[in-house]
Formats: sequence, C-alpha cells, structure tokens
Amino acid sequence: MVGRLTEELDLWDGRDIRALAQMPRLKASILETQRIRPGIFALGKNAGEDFEFEGYRVPAGTDVLHVNTSWPFLGRGVRRALSI
Repeated sequence: MVGRLTEELDLWDGRDIRALAQMPRLKASILETQRIRPGIFALGKNAGEDFEFEGYRVPAGTDVLHVNTSWPFLGRGVRRALSI
C-alpha cells in the first residue's frame, strides 16, 4: 500500500492543493489512520454550577477536561447511547 501511495503522491507537482482530493489512496490512508488512531480533542472547562456525571458529583468551580473524538469512529454502542 505504501508503494502505491508513494506512486500516487509522486504525480503531484505540489502547486494545486485541490489535486489531493483526487487521490483515492491518499484519502484511504488518511481515513484508515483516523479509524485506527482517532484524534482526541480536549477542552479545559470550569464547571459553572454543581452537576452529576455518571454518579460523580462535580461541584461548581471544578476544572474539568471535556474530551471529544470523531464520532464516526466511535463504537456502535457508544453512538447508540449518544443517539448519533
């Protein structure tokens, strides 16, 4: 796969970024990488009020880490639980 991807990229002159969209092996490689190792985005937040999360009480003023991931790569059970 790497050899064929390299061949595909060798054809690109580097001038037209839109040409990357026409490279199926590149797209497949990127999607597979994201599937195996999905990016995780985390945002630091501060609880504005008391709340409960999965049985844990979180008091107002607590620093919390809100973690997001790319939802298409979550397991089916997680997507069902989140209704997405």
